[in-house]
Amino acid sequence: MLRYILLVIVLSAQLVSAQTFRIEHDRNNLAIVKTDSYDRIKYNGITDLSALEPAIGAPQLPVYLYRVRLQPGETVTDLHIDRVVREEIDGVFSVYPRQPLWNQSADNQFVSPDEKAYASEDLTPAAPVRFLGTGRFNGITIAHFAVSPVQYIPSAGKLYFVKSVQFSIQTDNDQQPGVAPYLSYDAVRASDFVDRMTENTSHPLGKTASVHDLSPEDLTSGLIDRYVIITTESLKDAFEPLVDWKIRRGVPTVVRTLEWIRQNFPEGTDDAERMRNFIRWSYQKRGTKYVMFGGDTDIIPTRIIHTGGYTFPVDYYFADLDGTWNANNNDIFGEAEDNVDAYPEVYVSRIPVGNVEDVQRFITKLFKYEKLTELNSEEKYPANVLYMASNLSNVNDGRDLIMKNIDPVINPDFERRMITESGEIGNSAEVPKAELNKNYGLIFSESHGAYFTIRPGGTNSNIFSYELDDLTNSMPPVWFIASCNTNDIIKRSFSEMYILSKHGGGVAYIGNTDYEYPFSGIYLERDFFDLVFNQGYPNIAEALFLSRYRYLGFLNGEGATRIIVFATLELGDAEMPIWTENPARMQVEQQIVSMNDAPALQITVTDSAGSPLEGAVATLYRENQVYKIGYSDPAGTVLFSLDDVHTDSAMVTVSKHNYIPYEQPATLAHDTYQLSVTSWQSNEIYGNGNKQCEPGESFDLTFSIRNDGAIPIEEGLVLQLVAETPGVDFASPQKELREEILPGMTVSSPEFSFTISPDFPADTTALVNIYYLMNDRVVDHGEITFPIRLPMLTLNGQSVETEQTGSENVSYLNARFMNRGKGMATGAYFTIRPADSLCRTEQDSFYIGNLAGGAVSDDFG
Repeated sequence: MLRYILLVIVLSAQLVSAQTFRIEHDRNNLAIVKTDSYDRIKYNGITDLSALEPAIGAPQLPVYLYRVRLQPGETVTDLHIDRVVREEIDGVFSVYPRQPLWNQSADNQFVSPDEKAYASEDLTPAAPVRFLGTGRFNGITIAHFAVSPVQYIPSAGKLYFVKSVQFSIQTDNDQQPGVAPYLSYDAVRASDFVDRMTENTSHPLGKTASVHDLSPEDLTSGLIDRYVIITTESLKDAFEPLVDWKIRRGVPTVVRTLEWIRQNFPEGTDDAERMRNFIRWSYQKRGTKYVMFGGDTDIIPTRIIHTGGYTFPVDYYFADLDGTWNANNNDIFGEAEDNVDAYPEVYVSRIPVGNVEDVQRFITKLFKYEKLTELNSEEKYPANVLYMASNLSNVNDGRDLIMKNIDPVINPDFERRMITESGEIGNSAEVPKAELNKNYGLIFSESHGAYFTIRPGGTNSNIFSYELDDLTNSMPPVWFIASCNTNDIIKRSFSEMYILSKHGGGVAYIGNTDYEYPFSGIYLERDFFDLVFNQGYPNIAEALFLSRYRYLGFLNGEGATRIIVFATLELGDAEMPIWTENPARMQVEQQIVSMNDAPALQITVTDSAGSPLEGAVATLYRENQVYKIGYSDPAGTVLFSLDDVHTDSAMVTVSKHNYIPYEQPATLAHDTYQLSVTSWQSNEIYGNGNKQCEPGESFDLTFSIRNDGAIPIEEGLVLQLVAETPGVDFASPQKELREEILPGMTVSSPEFSFTISPDFPADTTALVNIYYLMNDRVVDHGEITFPIRLPMLTLNGQSVETEQTGSENVSYLNARFMNRGKGMATGAYFTIRPADSLCRTEQDSFYIGNLAGGAVSDDFG
């Protein structure tokens, strides 16, 4: 039983340190290009973020992002420039003024130099290093600095090259540490990514991501929800085929409904915040990494944000789990002052379905893409790509963006097809429509667009959203489109119609819910394909969110950068791997063998030439019966013990990236016991008498066991109970059943006494595994779950009356409390601790007594 004390405790800790950094620049990387009457200053070898700075009309000088990984629990409190070595560049220069980022909806007129900025007699920027803030990525804190290799005195036209700069930072303990992942695998993978990306070069993806296999024991424990699908109660069952497939591919997947989230995570200003609170909990407690919203925004909400002068929908809100996106508490989400760091903890997507038929149609497309069950050997699909390029601001500039940035990172063995406005498209939609009816694995396009249309060519080349239902391509592609508003999910957008197309269309669509800035966004689009094809991140939503990394840290002010990062969204399956090579076929053999004198299923995996295939994921699965995961060893072998398997058949699935998956049933023929728990009951032997399991109480547990098998179970079966939930302890966890159990017969177990620790922090569901042993060998197992309920005392009302007595004010406090939890608060009392040293209390402790769940106390004072 619990005794509750309400205390106010103030803790103070100091974690202060100083760090020094030195950055050097190479003069050979500096380039000055004359454009009309202006000088454009460039510094090669960096991602130049100068176009993203907010001061339009100011001198545009190169600037790049320098990241520093801080120690856990640190934040930057001060920056000091220790030493700068500059050299003046000969000449008088008129530096080009910064222009607004180009997009199809702006007037894109030249902005003249800002008179005040160009009259300045001071160095611009004032310091070669500026602190921009910190971000948190899977519990890792990253400090961001803007570094300028060139400074300028506008009034004198003098340029200075910064040869080197040394700066120091002061750090202190962080009052808002970032959320951290549940699985060590995710922490290691995030750490690897950050370590490779915290250099001062533009995008140092120099090596493949580290490979750390997820632990099969973790994945099959029943405690991991790697992939969560959020939908409605009416659509839940329609997702079961997808759930089954993901589980068999080694990705534990669950469906959670919006109704369930409202009930279990009621705190929040709206459903979007409640969903985000649940996702954060699932990430921290259940190892979740992928989330898909199974519903259009009218049934599964998105978050509307306001930034850069624009309002638009973003599902990014559910991926970055640090902070609230509403730090100023004005309920306008996503503003610059809301301190959104945008580092993703989970990877989210959406399918815009509204009914069961929509769900079934999407799953059919997904299975076509992932399983390739309808692959035509005469086609190159999925190892082919279609490029479509409009003329954006100049002739063939869309084509040039693709050929310079996208095409070089796509597998050179992929078959390519390029159609352009200046070439085959012209002023007609016929050519692009014909290509969309062919089977491509990938499509990338640079074009003009709106929420209901794209224009891949000149006048009259528009393809409208209503026409997409007429598509007839038999195999679905992944379409990444750089175009304004085509993915505006709060409308029936072009993207949604493409995904929902009844006889064709795609399996995934990546596009913008707001404006596209093609000449700045192209770098993130290149990073996406580079991550997918060359860096070991083939899962589509993961690559999409990590491709934003280049600009993260440069989101401090309102501006187009925030739109570029936040507005790009995926419609499709979040976890889906993209094919990056010609699909290969594997050969799989199954065989029952003996392992340590017990039966085992041996799976041998080879490639089409018969060579062992290492690293394939093999699963043995039958719902509610068996779930095992293994990775093939260098000999291509996976061994599954059948000692604890009590079903005669299960499905074997073997998968590996860029190999067509294998699915076949396995016959597990060996003598087995099949036992099930048909009912259970707990008898309270010490507690508050409300017949609920609560902290500090003791119970006797009994349960009924039925023999569902075909063979009798002789006397001497041993029952061993193992509590998987810490804090549930059995006095004698192992007892013998002294009777025979014939097929179809049900018997009662002996009594097992257990106690519940008084230290549970929150409501939970306890899991108790039951192992059945015969001759010291586990012959079957089952489980029992039961809820543990806790009280939660909150102030339900208060009043204060004050009167003056002599030179003192005397106040009388009346307080009322409510138990908002489901467990009983026993022996509860509250204390008062004055925050002001001039105050004293005549009575500082009040006894509440026992308060049942949902009950309200009397007034105390």
